[in-house]
Amino acid sequence: MKVLKVVIRIYLNPVELDKTIDFYENIFGEKCLLRFKHAELELAMVGYVLLIAGSDEALRPFRNTQATFLVDSLNDLKDKLVRHGAVIMEGPKKVPTGANMRVKHPDGAIIEYVEQTGWARLEFWKQDIEQRLTNLNYFLDTYNRLTQKGKRRKNK
Repeated sequence: MKVLKVVIRIYLNPVELDKTIDFYENIFGEKCLLRFKHAELELAMVGYVLLIAGSDEALRPFRNTQATFLVDSLNDLKDKLVRHGAVIMEGPKKVPTGANMRVKHPDGAIIEYVEQTGWARLEFWKQDIEQRLTNLNYFLDTYNRLTQKGKRRKNK
């Protein structure tokens, strides 16, 4: 039972969603991983940013949730959280990506915990691996460029 990823949340008006997705795709060099409607909200994820679009009224119950933690087991983590003083505010319950629960930590932070299942989980890990490979290739290219420059300086 562990936290696999931490995702920040950005709340916005629905008319801003496409423009905001485009912004983060360009900044991160990644495509939108996940996009779906749930009740009166539309959610999209680019990198580790979860965009939540809806009217002020639809967003009101969610705005105090500060982050989303993707976990491997809600049930195992639920018991551990309670033992350490957290309060389960809602859930676990089914959601389009698997299951979630909202938890108030002893420090007052409210966090959504999500255990992804099915295709959403596979697609997330596929993109995560692709991004790690991109980062590794960037590191290796940079390292090779820097070491080549260093060798040329030594030879002069």
